[in-house]
Amino acid sequence: MRLRNRQLDLNAEQRRAVRFGTSCRSSPLLVLAGAGSGKTGVLAHRVAHLIEQGVDRNRILLLTFTRLAATEMTERVAGLIEAPSPSSKFDRGGAVPWAGTFHSIGLRLLRALADEIDLDPTFTVLDAYAARSLMGDVRDELGFAAGAPDTAECQAIYSFKVNARSPLADVLDARCPKHVDQLAKLKKLFAAYTKAKRAQNVVDFDDLLRLWLKLLRRPKTARSIRRLWDHVLVDELQDTNRLQLEIVRRLKPDGVGLTVVGDDAQAIYGFRAADVTNILRFSEHFTEPATTVTLETNYRSTAAILDASNAVIALAPTGLNKTLRTPKDGPTGSKPALVTVADDQAQARYVVKQVLANQRAGMPLAEQAVLFRIGSHSVDIEAECRRRNVAFVKFGGNALLEKPHVRDLLALLSWAENPKDQTAARRLLCKLPDVGPATAKKFIDSVDGTKVLTALRAFKPPAAASQGWKDVLDVMRGLRKRDTPWLQQLAHATRWIEARAALDAEHGDLIRRDVKVIMGAAKTFTDRPEFLANFALDPGDADAAGKGDDRLVLSTIHAVKGKEFEAVFVINVVDGALPFAMAVRNSVLVAEERRLLYVAMTRAKHRLTLTMPRASALVRPTVAPLGRLPPANRSRFIPAALLALFDEQEA
Repeated sequence: MRLRNRQLDLNAEQRRAVRFGTSCRSSPLLVLAGAGSGKTGVLAHRVAHLIEQGVDRNRILLLTFTRLAATEMTERVAGLIEAPSPSSKFDRGGAVPWAGTFHSIGLRLLRALADEIDLDPTFTVLDAYAARSLMGDVRDELGFAAGAPDTAECQAIYSFKVNARSPLADVLDARCPKHVDQLAKLKKLFAAYTKAKRAQNVVDFDDLLRLWLKLLRRPKTARSIRRLWDHVLVDELQDTNRLQLEIVRRLKPDGVGLTVVGDDAQAIYGFRAADVTNILRFSEHFTEPATTVTLETNYRSTAAILDASNAVIALAPTGLNKTLRTPKDGPTGSKPALVTVADDQAQARYVVKQVLANQRAGMPLAEQAVLFRIGSHSVDIEAECRRRNVAFVKFGGNALLEKPHVRDLLALLSWAENPKDQTAARRLLCKLPDVGPATAKKFIDSVDGTKVLTALRAFKPPAAASQGWKDVLDVMRGLRKRDTPWLQQLAHATRWIEARAALDAEHGDLIRRDVKVIMGAAKTFTDRPEFLANFALDPGDADAAGKGDDRLVLSTIHAVKGKEFEAVFVINVVDGALPFAMAVRNSVLVAEERRLLYVAMTRAKHRLTLTMPRASALVRPTVAPLGRLPPANRSRFIPAALLALFDEQEA
């Protein structure tokens, strides 16, 4: 098979990465890809190059961190090659049939090989909120006393432990020292939570990786899995945790046929147990010697922005050597602005004023972004946008899956798919008048196996809930018909949600809009189990309904990684906000905070503005006189020695 387009648009560094090794023998390759250096194109071209060299596209595994990234990657590959029709039960068609997130690939393997580890292959996947709800139910049953970790903390501790592959005692000592005395109770809780999942035939996100590794720890099963792929390509290695790295190591023990792409300077997900040492020590993980190809040509930002960004990250205590540069004919541009403002409100007024000035000069709102450390830091910006009638969309805050009506829809579909899912059943039933946890539990206990319709018909709900109970029975009856096409099933479920929306004058339009978004996303899935698992795992950009509109982007730095804008405003660049106050006593966390600022700065193409309030309510912990905001100091990540790289201004 020949490429449709030759690799004429690749630079020398990129061509070396694309053509490294041979189709049958390729030692471990690390592509150290700086921000804006074209890593997506390199991965796509490498896949296409392997296929051109004779590698069966079914024998290539491409692991990404979002469904959107996997889709973009496969679409690029499809633009370079001609993909044949599906040829096996594992082959889903397309340029790279085995492309997806770690979790989605784990899900596919578990569906096919569940019997190997005594798992019912009809299991359903708990999304993050359903998992937290089940954890809370188990926690309450165990009678956790006051002072014990709350449900969210318990879920976070459990997830970190699984993904970091660390003993619980070590996790508590490093991440939650205030709860070290709860070790025994937490062990009991996590054991009971695991037992409850098995009883309800559900798995959570962490199980998709944990159980994949369990398959790989069985020698015979591991051999059969390894035989599926000759080449494994991993995107964003710096964002992998120890569990994911162990999966990769067991897939390719010697590293032959393994290509990983990443940038240690953009490792910002430590709170999810991502481990930057996975990329820093990549060459130590495999028996074959590894090769590193570094991509340093940045096609996004001006030279002035790169000079400042390089200087900020160069002060990091550890890291792989890399300096971003523009192409020879790239623009120099103006220095990033470092603007001092009086306080949080003055900062909001200044930023929105500049946004509007850019818009009047011809720059669309959608090409501008205001970035911040955590979602609550944008409150004043949002208020000023509303005051000035500036349309905006926010990322990193109220995501689609957090909305109650979306949670209700997913619970309805999950319960129809898996009648043993008590968490979904309880959520739905408790929405009915006069139905509380006790009544819901009484009904759930009455369900015999999968005979949920029989139980619904036989149960006598409170009088006030009779009509609602009948509506639930009707919708469940329709959803339990297996011969009904998937999109018709979803339409049946959404009509139930929309009927409730008609009674909600305040949120009705929002509910109907979100239903429309979900219906659009559902078209990319073949059936209900696939939709439930993969949409819950990663809804992609579904929450950006109307994202084609011209709206200013407000985003946490974590949520904006991978995106770029003509103009970027990074707000609250002061100690206590960036770096975050809770991180300053831990050198590992401070290093990650520096990388956060670097990621934020490198989102900008031509204009970069960093703002610093002299006084800010966001700076904690600081004691200020009554009625006055705490004073704020310029972020330690921009010491006096770097000020010459910025255009200092007062506003």
